[in-house]
Amino acid sequence: SGTTDPEGKLDVPIPPSAQRATLEVGTAPNRFKYELDLGATEPVEDLKGVQQRLRNLGFRAVPVDGTPGTETEEAVRAFQKLNDLPETGEPDNATRDKLKEKHGS
Repeated sequence: SGTTDPEGKLDVPIPPSAQRATLEVGTAPNRFKYELDLGATEPVEDLKGVQQRLRNLGFRAVPVDGTPGTETEEAVRAFQKLNDLPETGEPDNATRDKLKEKHGS
């Protein structure tokens, strides 16, 4: 448990062997629960790494299979819109850099 810093980040130690985590945000009635996969995140240069970061940032509809598709394109476009990037739906270098920044890795 804890509170976020002014940038919205939360720093909480996680055991190295942890595979999953639950993040609960907000207060009732606006409390949201996120299940997070921990550990092996693929490089952001790989599409699967892009998908993993989008999923971890709350874009739940994106598959994590390394395969291009409509859901991935829509999630990339939504992420780009939220971050004032050109809304192409393609994970270009600027989008990958912003994903790394927002994801923390």
